[in-house]
Order: sequence, then structure tokens, then C-alpha cells
Amino acid sequence: MKRVIRNTLLLCICMLAAALTACQATPDAPIVVQKDMEQMIERGAKPQDSPIAGTLRERLNVPERLMLNEEAGKLSIVADVPLEIPKASGMPMMHVEAGKFSQEQVYTFFNTLCADKPMYLEPEQMDKPQIEQAILNIMAEKAAQGGSGKFWDNEIARLEEMHKTAPDKNVLIASDGTLLQNEVISDDSSDNSVIGINTILHASSDPGNGDAMRFIVYNDADYKTTDVSVYVDEHGNIHTLNPRSCSHISFERNGYQSFRLDVIGGTQLADVTELSLTGGQTEHSALALTPTEARAKVETLMQALGLNDFIVDRIMLFSDAERLAYEAEPIPDTNSTIPPVDNKKADEKYAYVFNLIRTVQGFPVASTFGISQASVEEMGFGKEWDYEYLTIAIDDAGIVNLRWNAPLVVTDTITENANLLPWAEIEATLLKMLSVKYTPLEGITSYKIELTRARLSLQRVMERDNFTAGLLIPVWNFYGSAVASYASGAAYDHAPNDGGPLLSINAIDGSIIDVKLGY
Repeated sequence: MKRVIRNTLLLCICMLAAALTACQATPDAPIVVQKDMEQMIERGAKPQDSPIAGTLRERLNVPERLMLNEEAGKLSIVADVPLEIPKASGMPMMHVEAGKFSQEQVYTFFNTLCADKPMYLEPEQMDKPQIEQAILNIMAEKAAQGGSGKFWDNEIARLEEMHKTAPDKNVLIASDGTLLQNEVISDDSSDNSVIGINTILHASSDPGNGDAMRFIVYNDADYKTTDVSVYVDEHGNIHTLNPRSCSHISFERNGYQSFRLDVIGGTQLADVTELSLTGGQTEHSALALTPTEARAKVETLMQALGLNDFIVDRIMLFSDAERLAYEAEPIPDTNSTIPPVDNKKADEKYAYVFNLIRTVQGFPVASTFGISQASVEEMGFGKEWDYEYLTIAIDDAGIVNLRWNAPLVVTDTITENANLLPWAEIEATLLKMLSVKYTPLEGITSYKIELTRARLSLQRVMERDNFTAGLLIPVWNFYGSAVASYASGAAYDHAPNDGGPLLSINAIDGSIIDVKLGY
């Protein structure tokens, strides 16, 4: 029997503020954007002028390494990195859409990751003992934080109101991994109507215990309406209602732990990708498990989960403690009373975090932890589509956590061999647009761009006003740091904090792709 859950979901409450402007104007008008997309597809699918011969590196005259040492006033751009390019004679261009997790997939993940651990459905509401414990926790946090405590008082009042109608004790219902139907409710207080139906699962080995094993699935809704709207609640707060494509599946062995690259928390100590292939141990590690052993275990897990289209891209040794790479003064005109982050926790834990990427016909697909948002005209928000990523963390005791976000499905192939620009044109665009995007602003004494990776791969772009369908196209992505130094002596890295590139160049027409806009 299907169990229906009625759940109020806030699809998105956010107002975007751009810290850096795009390095090249991205067209906003729907007609212009669609025309540009059509022209790009036409250009990419145009038959080759000459017969295909040689590898992509040979055909496009791509050198083995990118070597730069450019200086222009306060700005410097340096690089000495290999140019990663598929070992093929051509690259495809395809239509893709946002995927969902099938019941069969969920059963496989559930039975493999949870093994023989009894799992129970997370109740829809807390019972009285859980609420009482939550109130005690908040009171302790309030005492530790000091201050007026108005925020904590409001939260305690809310919980006390919940306590009046809460059950004395929740009855646990065993879960075998079966997905449940869920009604997605509009968060507009003036409406509160059902706007879509989706399938979800939230199971725990000990519901209500934040340190228990958890298994969560969320599949995108089949929306009745995909309009983007704004409303003001009774307190005068502005809310945006944004339909979003973000199906995901996650597993946590011991509740939340900071061993995920897609969230703030923890510290990357070392890149052990090469060590996982050549053997050996890193000096930073407190793990008995070597990078090579960890890789073997994760690859075995990938086979058991049916992740045949994914490969290991990067492996980072991770600490769940916040460590500062260097001490820096606060940015001018900000709160300077915030104490520095502790360098080391007494119970610091370690894990290897694997970043896996999808391959299509053997070609890697670029991955980032951000979202693309087709903004509504004259407004800073719109329909959202998460970028796909898959991470797995492992320590001496086994798999710590797994997160697979926004799976992609290829619907058809436009061309097997897209027309790509020669490397000389890509390099010229790279130098020009880096200098535009990272022009030192007033107060910056120097700006150093250091490229640490350069890669040609497929990348998902959005169709205009569509958050569930798009294209996979060949894109040059350039990653690295962008450190701005100030007269005060402070230095800050302005590189994207979502794992994204400093610059993305469309390999077909040389246009700059705004990862946040999705095209």
C-alpha cells in the first residue's frame, strides 16, 4: 500500500547578489538567447570542411601543457599545467534532461549501503520527548552564544507550541527502501495548494537521533505549474517560489559529518589521486587505509551500485576540522569581532572524499557543486537546475557518506563530431577574458590568477526558460585560484567556492559560459 506524505516544501528562498560580474555580457532577452543557442547548434553540427583525421589534440593544435606568465599592472596570470583533452578524433553534442531515481536504483543503493541495518521511516513530526530534548539543546546553545537570545526564544516558543499537539511517542515503521508519494505544497501562505507530486524516502536507523544512519531520496516533482513568483508574508518578508530540478540520493553512516565537498565545513588536506594509482601514503593522514586501498574499495562499491558510467576524477584527503591555510585580516567594513576558526579539533576525524564524474560515450562531463538559474527578466531569480555531482567518503571503518545530485539522462545525439575552435583562438580568449573578469578593483594592490587545471570536456547548458532540458556541449574549463591582496595585508581567494571554474569557454563558438546562468 502506498503511503502518501503531505509535506510543505520551500522550493527556494533566495535573493542573489553578484560579487563578481560576468566577464562577457550574457544575452538576457529570450529571443536573443534562443537565437544564439540555435546558431551555436547549427555551427557545431555543420559538416566538417575536411575529412576527419588524427586526434583532437592534433586536429586543434593543442599543446601538451598550458604555460603562462603574464603581467599587466596589478594583475598577473600564471600557469604550468597539462591541457587535458579526450583521446579521440571528435566530440559529440547531445540533448539531455534532468533525471530521476527509479525504484530499482533506490533498492540497489538502499540494500548495498544500509546492508543488514534495520531502517525506519522518519516520522512526519517529532514526538514529545524529541521536542523536549530539542528545547534543552537550544537553551544550551543560547547560553553558549550569549546576547539577547531573541532568535532562540522564538524557536523555543515554536517548539513549545508544537509540543501541545505532538504524540507522546512516535510509532516506528520499518522501511525496505520503497519510495513514498509526496505532495509538494506551495509555501505561499495565501495559497498553500498542491503544486506537484513527487517520490521521496527518508529512513533512519534511529529516527530523531542526529547521529544515526540515514538514507534519503528526493525525486523532482511533476509540477502542475512551473511559474516563478514572489510573495510577501505577514511579517513583510519577501519570498520567491522557484521550481527547481534537484533530484538527489544520499547516505550517511553516522548522521551528518563534514566529509562532503558540496558543503561548507572541513578542510582538504591533500590531493591523493596520483597516490591512489602509484601506491604510498600521505604524510598528513591519520588513516590506516591507504589511498590505493580506498580506491579499490570505492571502485568495488561503484560496481555494486551500477555506477558504470562514472569514473574517479579526484580523491582528496579530508579533515572534518576547520583549518586556516593562513591567517588574514578581515575584509574592510566587515565584522572584525568574529573570532578566528580553530585550527584543530580535539576529536579530529579523517576520510578520503572521492569526486566521481559521469562519462558519456567515454567523454567526461564537467561537474560542479553549484546551480544554474535562468533569471526572470529584471529579477535576480528564476527556474533552477542543479549541476550533477557524485561524491563518496570512506575511512577505516568503511563508507562514511555518499551524495548523488541531479542525475542527467541523454535523450538524443545532435552530432557525433562537433566543429571545435583551434586552440590558438581558445587561448587568446582565455587571456583576454581572465583580464576582464579579474580586473583589480579599487583597494586591491595585486591580483594573482594561478591556473591549476585546464580541461576540455562535455558540459551541461540550459535551454532558455527550461530547468529540465538542455544540451551537453564541448567546453574548455580553467580552474585555479584568484587571490586578491589588499593594502591592509589581507589576501582572499575569489575563485568560485562551489568547485566551479574560473572561466568556461564554449569550444564551439568561443563564447563565455556563465555557469550560474547555465549558458
